[in-house]
Amino acid sequence: MDTRRRKLNLPPTAELKRGWELEIAPVPGLIKDDPAARLATIFVVAPPFVLGCETVNRPSAEPDELGEILAREVLAAVENAGVTPTHVSIRHSTLVEPIAKALSPRGIRVMLEDELPGVADV
Repeated sequence: MDTRRRKLNLPPTAELKRGWELEIAPVPGLIKDDPAARLATIFVVAPPFVLGCETVNRPSAEPDELGEILAREVLAAVENAGVTPTHVSIRHSTLVEPIAKALSPRGIRVMLEDELPGVADV
């Protein structure tokens, strides 16, 4: 196992499901230097493993810009995990198209789902 995978505590590639889940969720909290900040955490999950968890300050409300941010997190997880998902599920209909635009060239489909059980278990 290479050093980076061990450092990230990732399972062997064969154990990772190829259907991933992607979520952005608001996080209550304040940043002392930025009281108007809107914190949110982006989760990339290959149930039951969390492949990415990134907190962002002031995520864009524009679907195209937010979709790009979320797609970048998926691609970072692909790089870190060493495996590409067949699809990524998300609950937000307005983000499906912008995320798909960024991920489809990599052969990753984006699907709209009502429930994300892997994220719910985080």
